[in-house]
Amino acid sequence: MRVHYYKDNEVYLADNAVHANEDAERLETVVEISIQRLTKRRLFRELIMAYSQQTGLEGYIFLEAHGITLVKDGTEETSREYPWFFEDGKTVIELQEWINQIDGRKGVIYIGCCNPRNNNITSNVSIIVHPNTSVSLANLLSRRSFARLYMPNNGYLETSYSRLRRVLSKLQRSKV
Repeated sequence: MRVHYYKDNEVYLADNAVHANEDAERLETVVEISIQRLTKRRLFRELIMAYSQQTGLEGYIFLEAHGITLVKDGTEETSREYPWFFEDGKTVIELQEWINQIDGRKGVIYIGCCNPRNNNITSNVSIIVHPNTSVSLANLLSRRSFARLYMPNNGYLETSYSRLRRVLSKLQRSKV
C-alpha cells in the first residue's frame, strides 16, 4: 500500500487502486476534488466542521482499494453477516481492523472501495463516509451518491434528515 500525505490529509492507495500509479501532483488534485464533492452537501459539510471544532480533529484519511466480502474459505459470499475486506495486491485486509488502527488520527475516514453487501462499520473517534454498494470512488462522489455517514456515538445518519439535523444542532450548541 502506498501512502501519500497532502496538507492535513492522508491518502492510502492499495496496489490495485484506480489512482495507485498517479504522481503526487495528480493525487493532490484528486484529494481536493474529493473534499469539494463530499462537502458540497451542506449538512455533511456543517456536521464535519462542527465535529472538527468539538474534537480538534482536522483533515481526512482516504482509502482507495477494491472492496470484497469473503467467507472462511476465501470465496465471495452473498450474506451481509460476513466482514468487509479490501485487497492490497495479494493481501486481504479486514476493513474494520484497518479502521480501528487509524481511528482518531483525522476527523474523517473516507472509504473509497466497494461494499458489495452494504456492511456496517464503526469508529470510536472519526466520522466515516463509505459506499453502501459496489461503486467506484467517482460514483461515491457524484450527485447520485451512495454514501453512508457513520458518526461515533450517533451511528449512521445519512438516511434521516431530521436526525442528522438534530445531531448537528447538538454539536453546534456544545461548542466551547
